[in-house]
Amino acid sequence: MFYFLKDGEQLVGIIGEHMQLRRGEYAYIIQRLQEILSGIVYGYLLIGLIQGALGALGFFLFGVPSPLFWGMVMGFLALIPFLGAGLVWLPAAIFVLSQGLLQDSSWLIFKSIGLAAYGLFIISGADNVLRPKLMGSKAKIHPAIILLGIFGGVFTLGAIGVILGPLLLSLTVVLMDVFLAKKNVA
Repeated sequence: MFYFLKDGEQLVGIIGEHMQLRRGEYAYIIQRLQEILSGIVYGYLLIGLIQGALGALGFFLFGVPSPLFWGMVMGFLALIPFLGAGLVWLPAAIFVLSQGLLQDSSWLIFKSIGLAAYGLFIISGADNVLRPKLMGSKAKIHPAIILLGIFGGVFTLGAIGVILGPLLLSLTVVLMDVFLAKKNVA
């Protein structure tokens, strides 16, 4: 990483020379790569913020203590793919359920079921629906490609595939656009 940060511009120039592309094509590919990377980072950070806010609201509505604190924790953990916010709202729903069972309170049991449904459909739903849309709009790539890249990346590369999958698939689309469609970017 040190050498990429130190000599990154030289490396990009050397790669451009070896790819035998016109300067305009190479500049277009680099520009699109920057847009895609910023879209991916933007999507993850904004989804973390949204999930944290939705989690704090849900915890407040269902009477879970310290909703702002747990919403912030949920926002940070939302950066972890597929687990993220569920690491907070699922144990909270189980805790409220155990309290209801121990106190023989049907109201607490009902609240735990409501909290679990809210977490599953609202908080996790925001992740599953909004993430591809936000990333795709910022990166100027169709959300289906982003979603396919996330799932394919996780399947083939594991946890790091959540970032590399959409990046590689989007970059493939850009390269196909340049080479196959002979897009005039000179």
